[in-house]
Amino acid sequence: GEEERGPEESTRSPFGVDDAASVASADDEDASEDDASSSSERAARSSASPEPERRLVFVPDAAPFAAAVSAFATRPVLDRRAAVSRVAAHALTMHLGAAAHVRATARYLLGGAGDFTSALVEAVARAANAAAAKAARDARRGLGVSGPGSGSGIAARALRDALASAIRESSAASDPLASRLAIDVAASPPGSGGVFIHGEDSVLMTDVVDAAYRTEWPTSLLFATRAREALADARRATLRLRHVVLALDDAHRSVLDAGGDRDRPRAPRDDPVRALARRRCRKLALLSAEFRHFARALERFVVDAHESATGTLVARLAAEGNSAASGNSAASNNRSMNRGDADANAAAAGVRDVYELRDLTSAYCHGAREACLLSPRDAGARESVDRACQLALDFRVVVAKRRTTSALATDAAAYAAAQATHAKFRVCVQGLCERLRDEAANRGGRRAERAAKLLAAVDFNGFYSGNATPSVRRDE
Repeated sequence: GEEERGPEESTRSPFGVDDAASVASADDEDASEDDASSSSERAARSSASPEPERRLVFVPDAAPFAAAVSAFATRPVLDRRAAVSRVAAHALTMHLGAAAHVRATARYLLGGAGDFTSALVEAVARAANAAAAKAARDARRGLGVSGPGSGSGIAARALRDALASAIRESSAASDPLASRLAIDVAASPPGSGGVFIHGEDSVLMTDVVDAAYRTEWPTSLLFATRAREALADARRATLRLRHVVLALDDAHRSVLDAGGDRDRPRAPRDDPVRALARRRCRKLALLSAEFRHFARALERFVVDAHESATGTLVARLAAEGNSAASGNSAASNNRSMNRGDADANAAAAGVRDVYELRDLTSAYCHGAREACLLSPRDAGARESVDRACQLALDFRVVVAKRRTTSALATDAAAYAAAQATHAKFRVCVQGLCERLRDEAANRGGRRAERAAKLLAAVDFNGFYSGNATPSVRRDE
């Protein structure tokens, strides 16, 4: 029979070697082979593509979880966000023509292209007069009630035709960016009955225009929604001023034609009627010159503010391109320091990221609105300006609506109405100058500087302050 073995003898091999020892030696050999193969694989990987550098992050014991989230989640996301923002700002300024779009916006929406703005206002005036005449005819036929807030209003097609005519008749015809302009009928103000009609005799005539400069994504990121609203307010105020300037030019031509009218019957040089007509024409010419000075000074002040802000913004955008092209922003900063100009220093710095770019364009649009006295703090001055502009248009109604120029010099009622309108205008402008003088007395601040500039433009010789002798007095 077979001899029984103990537990210690059951693990021995027929050759006299322990089975456990043989298994352990085999395992050691396999492990050494695995280590050798893994080390060779690591060496091959390291030679093919080196591993990124690993940095130790010390997490304080006070807030380990918050610090870990900040180090491993928040900070990497913010770093990549900043990198993408810098790339987007570089693409907008260097490759997508952000500066060119800003210049086009200023030219066609803020009165930079004067011939285009004049052509657009004249075309809109023709459309508004046609709509007002149609509303009056419908009222006479019992189809509606004439007046503001009634009638069919100006059609969008008429405004598109006006825009096309303005582009065709001005320097915008040779500008490819002018094709990006879009125009539509503006939303009616509350309480207007859905539509509103204002003819050329109203300062609100151009408020029906809702013009915009269209850009595709991502260029549309330049202007935020609120910035576009501020830009629309500035564009509306700029069109109002151009409408008043053109209307007063028409009135002044009528006055000059009345003074030099040769169609009247010849009369003796000492004829009292002829002498009275000549004196009235001279005084009406002085009144017209005063109206025109106010409107032109106000428009020049607003357009100059727009042009200055546009130049600053374009220089800032161009500095981004110059610094990227040269690759030496430090040298650019040194050049700006040598100029000793704070604005030049800001412009030479360029744009860091797309968020700063949005801040710059937003500040530009809101600054354009403030230049038109549309901020809440300038409500009183804006009311005076609108009142004075409407009185100027009323003067034009009295003067330019009489197609027979001889009637202007001999019509006592028309002459009295013109003088009464001018008297109201003088009081209104004096009140505006008083407001501006009080605002300019507050030293420091952008509003005080703006008020001082506007006061110097309107009342440059102290005429409305009482320092100059009035050159116009009422006829006995």
